[in-house]
Amino acid sequence: MADGISDIRAKRNTLQANHALAILAPEAISQAEEAVLTAEQPVKNEQLSRHLVLVADRKVNIALVQAKSHFAEEQQKVLAKTRADVRLDARLARADAADARQEIDAQALLAHQCL
Repeated sequence: MADGISDIRAKRNTLQANHALAILAPEAISQAEEAVLTAEQPVKNEQLSRHLVLVADRKVNIALVQAKSHFAEEQQKVLAKTRADVRLDARLARADAADARQEIDAQALLAHQCL
């Protein structure tokens, strides 16, 4: 087996074991798996073997970056919705406070007129 391929396999396994990330880049993970399997095959040409390991390493890194990128995009969507919800809640709270102040002012005026 080529030098370094076991570390690359471990990195790919770690990515695949992280379900939250693995579902976000299935095609890239599949390509990484194929590259790792190819690099694990015995090859007589040392230069070709190093090249296959390099390709496998790059494909695993690409899969990881794609998955993390998609994860960050999903998180950004969640945060944007949360921000919008909080802003709406704040506007509603301000409107409710204004209504309450008007009601208090109206009651105070009515009480003052009754005296």
